[in-house]
Amino acid sequence: MAINLDLKQYINTYGLHSIKVIATGEGFRNSEPVVKEYNNSPFIIYTDDGIVVTNVQAGVSSIDLYVDEILEKTIEHDAESTEDVLIDFSNTSVIEGSINHFIIVAHTNYGDFTSNNAMTTRVFGVSGMYDSSVALTRTDDSVGKTYTIDSTTGLVTSDFDDEFPFNAMNEVTVGDSLFISIPEMWWRIGKDAEDNITDIAVARYKNGAGNWYKSDAFLVGKYLSFQENDMMVSKSGKSTSINYSALQWTTYAKANGEGYKPYGYYEHTILTFLWLIEFANKRSTNIINGYSSYNLVTGGTDSIETPTGYLTANNRMKYRGIEDFVGNDSVWMPDVTGAYYTSRDIETYKNGTTDKTQLSYYMNITAIQSYRGIQALGWDDNNPFICLPSKLGSSSSTTYFGTNMYGPNGSNDYLSRNKIYSGYGNNCNLLSPIFSSQFTSTSSSATSRLVKYEI
Repeated sequence: MAINLDLKQYINTYGLHSIKVIATGEGFRNSEPVVKEYNNSPFIIYTDDGIVVTNVQAGVSSIDLYVDEILEKTIEHDAESTEDVLIDFSNTSVIEGSINHFIIVAHTNYGDFTSNNAMTTRVFGVSGMYDSSVALTRTDDSVGKTYTIDSTTGLVTSDFDDEFPFNAMNEVTVGDSLFISIPEMWWRIGKDAEDNITDIAVARYKNGAGNWYKSDAFLVGKYLSFQENDMMVSKSGKSTSINYSALQWTTYAKANGEGYKPYGYYEHTILTFLWLIEFANKRSTNIINGYSSYNLVTGGTDSIETPTGYLTANNRMKYRGIEDFVGNDSVWMPDVTGAYYTSRDIETYKNGTTDKTQLSYYMNITAIQSYRGIQALGWDDNNPFICLPSKLGSSSSTTYFGTNMYGPNGSNDYLSRNKIYSGYGNNCNLLSPIFSSQFTSTSSSATSRLVKYEI
């Protein structure tokens, strides 16, 4: 019986880039095994009709599809043809999004081209999101995993370094801007009757019971934003631009072309969840403090050899390549208003409620202009991955999320800045929305970060 795998996600993300042929027989150096690497990129691709085997070499006589080590289909093939071969899913146990262990074998006169021998879904999770302790409990395949922070060098090594999705967060250059790629992934979200999140888990594709949601792939700026020729860019060696409003940053982001937008709560939620799963602690400054200064020159962490780490001289940090993910600059979050109205459409990044929806868990909190401790994050099935505080009260640096938020203020004229660090204080951390600014407001301590989606 097939188990859970999003076949499209696996193939589109990885393809089958390394196909190994092991051949013996006459003409192969005294019949000793000969190993040759073929790097076809990609070797297979996904379509709505099934798997397409491409870059087919002459000599392929048949292609087998194994599911969970059972041969389910054989495609006979003209050995002289180099046309693509479609392996449709008819008369097999494959249902899109529900297979996790497959092998494709192309039989040739010279040996067999074989895809990865196994692909299984690993799930990494934490529970305790709504518990009073800032520490989280590792679940699923996260159990037993840990990380090491070298206080002498500032380098962070993690048991997650070679695991998806962390190992797929790579540096990408588009035009003149540098990004970190965030892959498409699946999330298992646990919540209580009031939509407070209790546990989270991430995987390459759905695996097992629970409520699963897919997040989109996107590119996030490696650096905080710089305004250059009326465009938002992500470049090293630039002084972080300040005193621009969220609406201006939206215009500057869009000036790059289709698919560009400023950073928002959708992207921040996904990155925050990855942080929480990796470090199993809701208070980010328990892990890395970040630099207590504003508007630094970008690229200061380029010398850090590991994907995550900090400079011992001043605590300036990067997370999975994202510089100043924790740091004293606040970042505008224009996709949510002070009344918890939200939209991912950048055309609605303005005051008012046009084409926006109110987050379902807004009813659980009181709108007031003051700092209050964050005790839970909310989940809205209609607006997944827009996760803001859903329960507020008294807390300290050692309870719940170990931080506070300011507001919300109940007004659609206001948006949030996310202030993720401030002098080791209790008011600012990884999740610290501050609803004190209008959409046209500017600040000498607030900036943005460039995001790009494939259209």
